Amino acid sequence: MTELLNAVPSTTNGSQKTGSSRSGKLYEWVAKCGAVQRIKRDIHAHQKQCPICMSMIHTGPSSGKERVMHCGMVIKTRKEASAHFQRCEACQTIRKEVQVRTCKELQHTPEMRRKYSETAKKTSARADIQQERAQRLKVWRDEHPIEFQNIQAKAHASPKLSKMEIWLEPHLTALGFVRNTQFRCQKGHKQIDFVHRQKKMVIEVDGPWHFFPIRSEQHLQTVQARDRMLNQEIMRRSWRLIRLSMECFKSNSGELISPGLSQLIATIDNGDWDGIRCYGSLYEQRSWDGVKVMILK
Repeated sequence: MTELLNAVPSTTNGSQKTGSSRSGKLYEWVAKCGAVQRIKRDIHAHQKQCPICMSMIHTGPSSGKERVMHCGMVIKTRKEASAHFQRCEACQTIRKEVQVRTCKELQHTPEMRRKYSETAKKTSARADIQQERAQRLKVWRDEHPIEFQNIQAKAHASPKLSKMEIWLEPHLTALGFVRNTQFRCQKGHKQIDFVHRQKKMVIEVDGPWHFFPIRSEQHLQTVQARDRMLNQEIMRRSWRLIRLSMECFKSNSGELISPGLSQLIATIDNGDWDGIRCYGSLYEQRSWDGVKVMILK
């Protein structure tokens, strides 16, 4: 049995999928070695790491070479290999053991986790996927109004900070900034992230809600209208405003990377500028209603 486990397994079920998304179930993808992953992205990352999968890519029938089954039998064509696997109990048993072994050894390695994270970031940044998620969220809110009101009330009772604000808070409070306070804008008020009244300066951290219609297009317009109201009030009072877009931070930790912390502190202490400074190319798509701003990438 040990010799059979060491044999190169079949690829008859390589990159196959089971289940049906139309029925509400998620696909399960089977790698060449038999390891099962929930989504196809994980299979691609798995097969780049799995030595069994890599060896089968170079020894399969598509390359004109013979194929070694789980049980050790040598077969030349894919059709014969598929038929053999269906009737061979040894191949089916060994594949299950290989599946468990490869998943334990490879699924949670740092390299695999890094690949999962990079792929997830690229996928979640796509506009079509964000729009699809926004539509699903809207449908859920319409179908579950009571649950949504409870979640909203709980969030308002104890507001949570984003990773970006959590990372910035100790650095800015050490400089005398106050977090999450009300700022009067003409006849209304605006919740702002950080304010230093002695320096007459406001710092705003603008996440994805300020740039993309995550909830709805109408909600995006409301958020941007409140941003414009704050911009106009800053100019009317002759204060200074620094806006930091989501591009300035690491998505996983919230750490400020561009501008660096030392550069941000220098900008705060520098008294040679006034008005509004925005960091990030996302601000180029915004409407400023005649307010003069400096956009720094």
